[in-house]
Amino acid sequence: MNKLIRAAVFSMMLMAVLPGLTLARDRLAMGYSSASGVFAGMWVAQEGRIFAKYDIDSHLVLIASGSLMVQAMLGGDLPVAGAAGSAAVDASLGGADIVMFGSMVKVPAFYIMALPEIKTIDDLRGKAVGVTRFGSSTDFTMRYVLRKQGLEPGRDVTLIQTGDLFAAAAMLRTRAIVAAPFSSPANRPEFIFPTTPLWRAGLLLMPMGI
Repeated sequence: MNKLIRAAVFSMMLMAVLPGLTLARDRLAMGYSSASGVFAGMWVAQEGRIFAKYDIDSHLVLIASGSLMVQAMLGGDLPVAGAAGSAAVDASLGGADIVMFGSMVKVPAFYIMALPEIKTIDDLRGKAVGVTRFGSSTDFTMRYVLRKQGLEPGRDVTLIQTGDLFAAAAMLRTRAIVAAPFSSPANRPEFIFPTTPLWRAGLLLMPMGI
C-alpha cells in the first residue's frame, strides 16, 4: 500500500512540475537507475496506469547509474528521473541546473554483500570492492561505511567501477571483487551466490529523504 501511495504522490508531483507536458499528453520519458525495489513505485504507477490517470503518457528508461542519469538529464534526454540523490547534489554543487523534489527512500537501501570469508568490514582492508560508478549512490554508501569503520577508500580498500549490479554480481562470482552494495531484490542469494550480508547500510546512516 505504501508503494501505491508513493506512486500516486509521485505522479501528482509530476503534474505540478510539468503541467505543459501533462495537458498535451506528450510522451514523457522518465529514467530510473536500477532494477531494484527502490523504484517499484514508478513501475506500480506505470503498470497500474496511475500516470495515465493524470494524463501523463509515460515511458520508463533504465540508465544503470545515478551519475549517468544526471548527465542524460542535463543533456536534455530526460526531463525527470529517479536516481541517486548524491549524484544530483554533486551536479548542483558543480553549478548544474537540477532540482530534487522527492525521495523514494529515506536512507540508502543497500546491503553490502561479501564473499563468505569476509566476516567484518575490517576484513576488506587490502582488497577490492565494487561500486557501480564513482559518484553513484553505491559509491557514496561504500565510502561512507568504510570511513565509518576507520578504512580510507583508495588507500586501505580499492574501489572498482562495475557499471551495474549485474556486472558486480559476475565480478563477485569470479572473485575480481570481494564485496559490493546491492539493493533488494538483487541481494538475494540466488542472484549473487555465494555471498553473505556484511552490512545493512541503511542502519548506519541518518535519514536523508525529503
